[in-house]
Amino acid sequence: MTGPGIFDMKPGLVIGLFTIQALVKLKLNRRPIKMIIVSDEEKLHMDSNTYDIIADECRGGAYGFNLEGTKDDPSHVGTHNRGGMIVDVIVHGRAAHSGAEPEKGRSAIIELAHQIIKLSALSDLQAGIHVNCGMIKGGTSENIIPDRVTTSLGVRFRTNQQRDRLLERIKLIAATPTVPDTTTTVKVRTKIDSMEETPAVNELFAELDQVAQQVGYGKLQAVGGGGASDAGIMVARDVPTIDALGVVGDGAHSKEERANVKSLLKRSSLIANFIAQRG
Repeated sequence: MTGPGIFDMKPGLVIGLFTIQALVKLKLNRRPIKMIIVSDEEKLHMDSNTYDIIADECRGGAYGFNLEGTKDDPSHVGTHNRGGMIVDVIVHGRAAHSGAEPEKGRSAIIELAHQIIKLSALSDLQAGIHVNCGMIKGGTSENIIPDRVTTSLGVRFRTNQQRDRLLERIKLIAATPTVPDTTTTVKVRTKIDSMEETPAVNELFAELDQVAQQVGYGKLQAVGGGGASDAGIMVARDVPTIDALGVVGDGAHSKEERANVKSLLKRSSLIANFIAQRG
């Protein structure tokens, strides 16, 4: 299959519904099953309260499966993933005519330029940390010293402890201006917890791998990803979760997006067999 959303993320709905339908029809569901359907999973739910809804709905769950797709290899499932947050950094300066009274101005853009260099230096790719200055907006005219500018940072981290430390360092940079008489505010617009590879997650993977081999699916491989996942919200609330149990495919967000049709049934069968055995 090819087409927009055919890999990321529509097939997850089909797999989830097929799994539940099979369990109910065969009367194999021994405990309640909850399916959380997320319609705005891109860009960390920045225009909704989805994060809070997922956090509330998953509490008390025995375990979870996130039905995002996996690239090409049907043996791959996710046991860890980086978290992410979008952070707005807003610098306030003082406007002035750049020709007549430049000495009265305090350039918000120059101050932000200094901060961007420091913010980018927080990146440590080996540690799984990346701070990306993805958008800048500010200034009103070429002959006016800008009194306001905003940048939006895309921040990735491997652990939630790294996230907390990063936010502290971002706020410290903002509170230490290079251009006098400028001020900076920092606002976390949205965030997703990292999906950390906890002992409970590893135990859940081992059980799923055992079932996969029993039913002829084959041996599974535990892998991780660089993008944020809603599975992180669940793991952060002590609900062990396996990620990337959706359709097998490739080409997300492109015209070449594709999915393997057979993997829909195979993944549904794997999940249903696991739930039937473990309950």
